[in-house]
Amino acid sequence: MITRHQRNGLITLCLTGCINGCASSPQQTTPVMVPPPPMPRYLTQPLPAPEGIDNIRTNQDLLTLLTDYEQLRRRMNTDRDAVKRLWESMTPSMTSELAPDDRDIDE
Repeated sequence: MITRHQRNGLITLCLTGCINGCASSPQQTTPVMVPPPPMPRYLTQPLPAPEGIDNIRTNQDLLTLLTDYEQLRRRMNTDRDAVKRLWESMTPSMTSELAPDDRDIDE
């Protein structure tokens, strides 16, 4: 039969062991390098010039349309180059990897 003092002593001994066991072994954190996902090609591929315009009636319409398209295309290509440079600066080890199958997203 365990007496009250023995029981309290055992409880104290167990609690002290548990507390000291936890305090003496701090958790070690392990750094994990998680590679970023590859850059989708549709964000970095240059855009082609416009094709097959049906609503051109005069030369002025043609010039206006081509000028507008060329301005938009140059601006988009500049944006895509900026995205590519930003991505490369964020992930130096993954700069040349591009997503292999993202053609369906482009179209």
